Amino acid sequence: MIDKMEETATSIALTDVVDSFRTALGIVKARTRGDLKITLTKVDLCLKVESKTEAKAGGKFVYFVPIEVGGSHESTKTHQLILSLIPSPAAADLGKAEAEELADAIVDLAAAAVDIKQRVAKDFQLDTFSISVDVGVSRGGKLQVIVGGGKSTGTYHKIDLSFRTR
Repeated sequence: MIDKMEETATSIALTDVVDSFRTALGIVKARTRGDLKITLTKVDLCLKVESKTEAKAGGKFVYFVPIEVGGSHESTKTHQLILSLIPSPAAADLGKAEAEELADAIVDLAAAAVDIKQRVAKDFQLDTFSISVDVGVSRGGKLQVIVGGGKSTGTYHKIDLSFRTR
């Protein structure tokens, strides 16, 4: 069970992450609607929270020869909070440089889908498409789009976006 202080810290951390995502998604909504002529119709945020428990015990006995005895146990549980969001028609606040990398990655993928739509227009009609992006949040709170392997520390989330073409 998560204690009250950890629960408050988790809530604040999730709120900060959602605020950064909201900023990035506001940029995406504005840029795709104007430049690419597509509409963001739905956003699914999969937020992951880790809960870590540690227990340690040990002691030292001295009887003719000192003997140290000890043990430890650590367990980590990952929980997910999934939010399905429908963008409002109102304009979103733009800003926060840390949201730009995420917004750029999403817009680049959306532009690729629009390009594919134009290339296959003779044979197929593209009505809707989805984009899925893995995002890391560093310990300093910076958003980082995950594009490959490697070792890193921080928290990882997933954003699924649905678009409708015009």
